[in-house]
Amino acid sequence: MEDMDMSMPMTTAAPAAKRIKMWMYFHTEIADLVLFKEWRILTVKDMIWTCLGVIAFGIILEGIKFFRFYVEQKFKASLKVQQDAILNPSKTMYATLTFPSKKAYKKKLFSGHHLIQTILFGIQLVFSYVLMLVFMTFSLWLCIAVCVGLTIGYYFFGSREIVSTPVSLIKPIQENSAERIEDCCS
Repeated sequence: MEDMDMSMPMTTAAPAAKRIKMWMYFHTEIADLVLFKEWRILTVKDMIWTCLGVIAFGIILEGIKFFRFYVEQKFKASLKVQQDAILNPSKTMYATLTFPSKKAYKKKLFSGHHLIQTILFGIQLVFSYVLMLVFMTFSLWLCIAVCVGLTIGYYFFGSREIVSTPVSLIKPIQENSAERIEDCCS
């Protein structure tokens, strides 16, 4: 075992002019490789264009996340909500967990809404992983571009209002809560 030569022959290595270093720490060098061997950054102009593309990618990712939220809210608004459960609550003040039947589950699973959400989720996942890999080049400029793109995207798309139950529907539950506690614990 001691006689084994573990060194690589130098004849297989690329010429020094064509090699780009794989960084394992944050750096500010311009020469870099992004995602594919064809995507080489060799000049400042290349770095600027790459950073602008990464920023756009981050903004698009936040836009996709917002669009998924928007589609979900539109779907929820289109459903008929049973207000009887809110206006006439059962004797317990705690929510109960119910599971949908197999038929209802299959209906939801194969609905157009679920298909759209699944496709959007897949696209969001790809965008997220691509940005993660760009960040993992350890180029300080590209890392800043990822953060700037996501921040700008969040600024434009991040304000999401949560649809909640109107306070007027909750009032009857709050007024009777003391009575229910006495009924429960006396």
